[in-house]
Amino acid sequence: MSVSFEVVTNNSRTLKFNDRACFAHINNILDPRDREYGIRIHNIKYKPFFGEQYCEDAECYVEDIRLSSLMNWSTASRWWSYLMSLPFISDCIVDSRMPNNIVAYKAGFRVKSDVPADRMMLVLFLLRLPQFQAGIVRQWDRLVRYHKAQKDTAFVLALGLNNTLGYDYESGEATSDPELRGSEGKDTAYRLDMFNPTSCAESTVLYPEYTTVRTLKILLNRLVNEEYDNQLFNGIQGLFRDTNRYHRAPKSDPECLGRFFAKKGATAYRRGNFMLTVAKDILQLEGVHRFGDLRYVSLPNRHITSDQMQQIISLIEN
Repeated sequence: MSVSFEVVTNNSRTLKFNDRACFAHINNILDPRDREYGIRIHNIKYKPFFGEQYCEDAECYVEDIRLSSLMNWSTASRWWSYLMSLPFISDCIVDSRMPNNIVAYKAGFRVKSDVPADRMMLVLFLLRLPQFQAGIVRQWDRLVRYHKAQKDTAFVLALGLNNTLGYDYESGEATSDPELRGSEGKDTAYRLDMFNPTSCAESTVLYPEYTTVRTLKILLNRLVNEEYDNQLFNGIQGLFRDTNRYHRAPKSDPECLGRFFAKKGATAYRRGNFMLTVAKDILQLEGVHRFGDLRYVSLPNRHITSDQMQQIISLIEN
């Protein structure tokens, strides 16, 4: 998995980067001499699903959009449209380039650099989610369209359930009853309604190890609304336009990006860890005592029925 983006500096220079491992490559764009001359990064443009691929007809590599088989434009567009409705996200988008339709989404998203570096990076991660962690986006879409959850509730729940495994089954059954299995035992709905305790330091938006029920309630009440808490969720690193650098902290560091949203975070059940609460109180799983035990729960046992999902929705909303 790779990402493509463009960087525009304050002297109107545009630098293109295709198929990079992650956005952290921006840390190495400017050298000491650039900084000496006052050159700064003005904005970063994320280009969804863009990259180079080999063209057999031309017998060379060409730049093109490579939409993953795990995602479709309709679902991705609904996700991006929702993100653009959140002031936490839209405040970081270059005003003159605010995308609001599928053509604009395909063209890319320009993110400002005059925000804290960790917040800027998190916005880029959320915009990139349909490409890097399609399962979470499909889980959000299913929560809204099938389980009839509010979009804001679905957003925090999709991040909390962290179902990056939702892409393993082919699409086409996303609105079917999750209790019904396909003829080959491969029902997308069955795989979409589940939790995933594993996380990736390179792409996970919200580490499940540190996510509590209270964390998701704080996100629901103080982030995903028109008057979000700008002090709580503004970021702690310096403005990226000034530092031109994003500090990557390890998972164990409270300042790491995957814990940006994890306010009042905890790993223990007695302190309200969200995934442990779901596993023990709602799914009634046996042998689960610590967060590490969740990694040994089989995939079928991670499945969440429709009734159980309604309980989880109520847990966060009430």
